[in-house]
Amino acid sequence: MSNLQALLERVEAASGPDRDIDLELALIGYPHTTREHWLTDELGRLAFGSQRRYTASLDAAVGLVEKMLPGRSWEVREQKHSSFPRAIGAQALIMSMSENETMRGDSSARAKTPALALIAALLKAMIYQSNPERPGVE
Repeated sequence: MSNLQALLERVEAASGPDRDIDLELALIGYPHTTREHWLTDELGRLAFGSQRRYTASLDAAVGLVEKMLPGRSWEVREQKHSSFPRAIGAQALIMSMSENETMRGDSSARAKTPALALIAALLKAMIYQSNPERPGVE
């Protein structure tokens, strides 16, 4: 299993912000980042600091998408009320223009929050880019 796939599974399983996932995303988006750049508490766990909170902030997640997949369009929908409890959460789609100028969906994902959904869609698009013949990613 690739590192991106393992991270995608963690994002999809997350129920809210997760600083460990934020660090993994920072390491992908900003290769000069190291664990030492991130604040830790006295037990060595990641603590909240001024670092990007991708899993907590839709703005931060959008910034990461725009850095990692420049020129792509994205869409996020939040579903707050549903008669189906599994449907409550958010869905994200990352799209690109095809050669004939039509929108093409590159990846879509569902997660508990809009930021997590967009991050999951980003990771799926990155996995697909690294191996476009892998079925089931789009």
